[in-house]
Amino acid sequence: MPVQHYPPGFTDRSTPWHHALFVVLLGTLAALTWMGGLLLSGQSLLDTPQSTDLEKYRTAANHILEHGTYLPTTDRLPVYPLIIAATFLLFGSNNLMAVLLVNCLFTGGTVLAVAMSAAMIRQSWLFPTTILAMFWPNLIYPATLVLPDTVFAFFSAWGFFFLLKNIKQNQNNIKYSLVSGLFFGIAYMTKGAILIWPVILFVFLYFHNRFAMKRRRRYAALMAILPVTVMMICTIPQFLRNYQNFGILTYTTHAYSHTPFLAACLTEPWGCGTADEKNMVAIRTEAERRISTMPRSAQENYAIRLMVVREVVIDFILEIPVPQLIKAVIGGEIRFLFHSISSMILERFQIQRWHPSLEIFHGSKQLTAFSTVGTLIWLISILFVFLTRMIQLVGIVSGLKQSSLRWQTIAILLFVFTVSVSVVSIGNPRYRAPLEPVFILLTMMGTNHIQKFWHRNKSSSLSRTR
Repeated sequence: MPVQHYPPGFTDRSTPWHHALFVVLLGTLAALTWMGGLLLSGQSLLDTPQSTDLEKYRTAANHILEHGTYLPTTDRLPVYPLIIAATFLLFGSNNLMAVLLVNCLFTGGTVLAVAMSAAMIRQSWLFPTTILAMFWPNLIYPATLVLPDTVFAFFSAWGFFFLLKNIKQNQNNIKYSLVSGLFFGIAYMTKGAILIWPVILFVFLYFHNRFAMKRRRRYAALMAILPVTVMMICTIPQFLRNYQNFGILTYTTHAYSHTPFLAACLTEPWGCGTADEKNMVAIRTEAERRISTMPRSAQENYAIRLMVVREVVIDFILEIPVPQLIKAVIGGEIRFLFHSISSMILERFQIQRWHPSLEIFHGSKQLTAFSTVGTLIWLISILFVFLTRMIQLVGIVSGLKQSSLRWQTIAILLFVFTVSVSVVSIGNPRYRAPLEPVFILLTMMGTNHIQKFWHRNKSSSLSRTR
């Protein structure tokens, strides 16, 4: 049997099953610890600022159990309601605590995916990456919310793991390609934050096959289209369901409630985390005015209502000055990438923190008194995010310089771009959940490069003193 030679710093040894199980247990334990801490502090795990979204998912899940069909008027994608319905079926009706425990298991699975991705680069990274992920707030905390972010991160992380398996060492593996497409497809039906990923994934894999693997154009296109085809197959039931209910082929009607918020954020100086309610009301009022002029059947069609809202939003955005649009997009992306989940945690505990953006971006004073301790916690968490971003930047540069990691690093950057585009002007750290696994991977790459640089300098200084 021929011996395979792998580039320096890149391994192909599989992770032993008992190591994998241990990693899952550690990841699950980290999420359970967060839940236990919230309970011990007297916080409700169900009565949160995100309770409105929780009710939408619970209603959709109960409709599945009671009627055997998906709720026609829901604007939520089906994967998470199906998981909640299965949990209710196994552990009792409306047992949301069981849903949170299932979230913890998904978190454990996500930790395993990122740890195994790191182990592909260097086997010794498996447990250090696990420990890092256990203390990564934006990866673990969402498990305490009955929201799809944890599940979305899980399927995205495993899709990315099999994508890395497929492109490593320039060896196409149809099995990994198909499995990657399956996981990405399920993620696609969990949240719409990777809406443009099929196009970007196809282009990336085509260029990888053409230039890294030196394949012919037809073969490159064929290998690139495989995972994208699997992703699109996963969406067929959703498109057919919406066509049956509304007579229109549409992916989701979630934009009916989401796009007015996004458009309103574009009018805020440097984007927003909370949009101006007046602009949102104005958009919805104009949409309802236009809808009221339509026939009764069109007024009751949720997909048509969505199309009208989109038209109003486009008209609204076109009236915003270009400099303001640029500022809002830049500000929203900065908030998205650098905001800390501590803001949501402090909000859950009803602890006010200092909001410097009010003075810096809005030129107004903060009217409510803020907690010094809460502000300190927030500042420390922001510093942690900034520090990790700097390390990740080192990881990006070092990854692009190494031929064995260049294409993997490009894939990570494209995935970050995909998710970032979906938020445009919204600086909500919760939407960053699917990116945390790749951010952890970049942190490990950056840390490794810094360690090498440190040891190299230390060795050269010692040799000079001798």
